[in-house]
Amino acid sequence: MIETPEAVENVREIAAVPGVDAVLVGSSDLTQAMGMPTGDKVDEAIAEVIKGAKAEGKIVGVAGAGMTISNIPRFKHFAQQGVQLLSVGAQELIKQSGDEFLREMNN
Repeated sequence: MIETPEAVENVREIAAVPGVDAVLVGSSDLTQAMGMPTGDKVDEAIAEVIKGAKAEGKIVGVAGAGMTISNIPRFKHFAQQGVQLLSVGAQELIKQSGDEFLREMNN
């Protein structure tokens, strides 16, 4: 997992390690390790990870901050950059499905 500025700087070396098939950004931890910068700074770091991992031919994923089903634009943003693995909390999916079910049952 890429969770520190140092790991961002070294992503190509990390991705090149034999046996590493994918690189996953832990965006919440990365945000904290960067001193809680604005979203743009974190997204720039994530873009560097995506670029570096793809340069090494690795699958790249993003999890953590802002990765909620209510934030579809964020998922689309990363998918358009070539991210192949996007993480969302199962509890959130279950809750949404339950809410939809109850709405339908009450109509």
